[in-house]
Amino acid sequence: MADLPFSSTQLLAGVASALLLFVSLGVVYLSTVEWRDRRRRRRDSSAAPLKPGARSKAAKSASSGKASSGIRAGRRSSSSGSPPRS
Repeated sequence: MADLPFSSTQLLAGVASALLLFVSLGVVYLSTVEWRDRRRRRRDSSAAPLKPGARSKAAKSASSGKASSGIRAGRRSSSSGSPPRS
């Protein structure tokens, strides 16, 4: 086998450092995107206040008896898949 200008230990250390840098940059990118999205959602929700007497979508769905999720409707799923005990 040809002699490399660096040892296998140095190669592994370089690969590990590159992977660490790649993952760290990915975490920073995802955190930044999430922060910007959270800021945009706050700005959008505060920019359009409801008129007096108007109801939000959540209030309308709650009063119509339709819940958008099982948690709001009071349903809980069991982890075993069996029906709830009485």
